[in-house]
Amino acid sequence: MKKNTITILLICASGLCAHAQSQPLLTPEELERGNYQTLTAYLMPTDEAYPEIEDNPMYPGGEPGLMQDLGKNIKYPKKARKQGITGQVVLTFVIEKDGSIGPVEIKKSVHPDIDAVAVNAVKQLKRFYPAKAGGVPLRVRYTLPLRFALE
Repeated sequence: MKKNTITILLICASGLCAHAQSQPLLTPEELERGNYQTLTAYLMPTDEAYPEIEDNPMYPGGEPGLMQDLGKNIKYPKKARKQGITGQVVLTFVIEKDGSIGPVEIKKSVHPDIDAVAVNAVKQLKRFYPAKAGGVPLRVRYTLPLRFALE
């Protein structure tokens, strides 16, 4: 019997977010080519006045809490499972100054049913603790790839 798995990898563990800030962000072309296998969540400030994030957004419960909540919210679509459809959906959204999640966009689609499940899972997340620069809450764009696989 096939086992359904969804892999959620984030770089915001163990202080990697600070490292990610010092590295250039991926361009859309790099995302399209799939150059994000090891660094899979990217933060980009959306406010021009604060180009560097001092305090990254934090999900309640940290990375384990985020992964747990995404895992609870994601159910592999039956139609996609029956058709053997797998792949990685790349989503992007803004974490607002109050920690809420702005509109969720699909940057890389796999299948309409899988895409819908991924978007819905992100929309159901709790508020993040917002990013800050100079003690001021900051809007940041968050890119999150979610891998759907059948084993």
